[in-house]
Amino acid sequence: MIRRDLSSAVLTAGCLIGCMPALAQAPAENVAAGNRKELSMFAGALVSDNIGKAVDADAKSETQLELGLNANLRVERERLAASLAADLRYQTGRNDTVGNELAGGLTAAAEYHLLADRLSWSVQDNFAQALVNAIDVAGPQNTQNVNVVTTGPRLVMPLGARTSIAFEGGATNVWYQESDFGNNRLTGGASLLRQLGAGSQLSLNGQTARVQYTDLPANADYDVKSAYLGWTARGVKTTLHVDAGYTQLSQDTGNTSGARFLLDITRRLNARSQFKLDAGRSFGSSADNLRGDQSIRGVSANSRPDAVSADPMRADVVSAAWLFGSSRSSASLRGDWRRENHSKQTEYNHTETRGDAQVNRVLGPRLSIDLRGGYSLSKYNLSNVRFSEWEVGAGATWRANAALSIGLRLSHSMGTGDTSKGLGTRDYTENRGELRLAYTPQL
Repeated sequence: MIRRDLSSAVLTAGCLIGCMPALAQAPAENVAAGNRKELSMFAGALVSDNIGKAVDADAKSETQLELGLNANLRVERERLAASLAADLRYQTGRNDTVGNELAGGLTAAAEYHLLADRLSWSVQDNFAQALVNAIDVAGPQNTQNVNVVTTGPRLVMPLGARTSIAFEGGATNVWYQESDFGNNRLTGGASLLRQLGAGSQLSLNGQTARVQYTDLPANADYDVKSAYLGWTARGVKTTLHVDAGYTQLSQDTGNTSGARFLLDITRRLNARSQFKLDAGRSFGSSADNLRGDQSIRGVSANSRPDAVSADPMRADVVSAAWLFGSSRSSASLRGDWRRENHSKQTEYNHTETRGDAQVNRVLGPRLSIDLRGGYSLSKYNLSNVRFSEWEVGAGATWRANAALSIGLRLSHSMGTGDTSKGLGTRDYTENRGELRLAYTPQL
């Protein structure tokens, strides 16, 4: 049986999905140089010898049919900028072992300038999977869909040739498929902006947000207030953004304060490779973590689902990546570290380390291959809750013509460790095989 229908918030993303291909086919004279037009759809089958990632003694095999969408689209017009990144798949099982589900991730955003550079209105949607039980196996029966949509205006008023003040507001809806953590957030902020030179800007920012839960008692609601300095600089090879300031979290149990910090660096090493570093400390919710992860790592149906909770937390994050790309090859190497300290649900306090590597190679005009590997280690403050997971995989794609291709992928994954259900309950192995027929329209 299909899980609960997606909330109306997902319809926002659906509208963007429907609009983006049409926008991407705009005449060349209306398309900005930074536009991207990548879109493909596929149908296929997946075979697994342990679809639920259960302990080996309880493993159940399954054959699933898949329909999927991959997109990386961006359109820039005189007043409108819109983007869509998606890796989505709908899966239905032949034996109904784990039911039907929509899996993957999506980020969609659009900004329309009502008054040139003065007044704009934006909408952003993030869709991904999260765990239902944060300290259990990340299998199909322990994942849920999450959708976060935000919309609101931004007003910029010049105070001189190089100085301006900006006001912005937003309304956010957070929806969980299974957990009763859905909430609404109202946000307001003001920024004093100063242009220091070409590609460099300094800002003084203040922001306040009120979070109210839909299905939880009123004492679960909280406020977050922040004040911080921001600096953005863009050079020939390096892009840098830094935020540094202070955040106060107000709940029914009192106030919690701490430093707010954000560092984003992108450095082009040469014509084919670049290095990225993201680090920060913030106070926020599970929805903030989801958006942060997608901003750093992008969207992927193979991403490990995040943990969710009802309470706000302090999150410390460090992520470093090396990216390489040429006409025939591409590669990436990434390492992440995260620590969460929850304000109320302290049983979810944990640290997580992740790493992954991927290599793609075009062997000829019709054949390409890829190799992928990943690792994660989670340590919870609860006794006997610690587990690790490994995954390796290889794939090959044969292109019949410019639009049609056939892909085959084999992968092996394993987990070891303990969960809230007892010792060794995280131990599993799974082997998968996937066969897909993909259609890539020429946009």
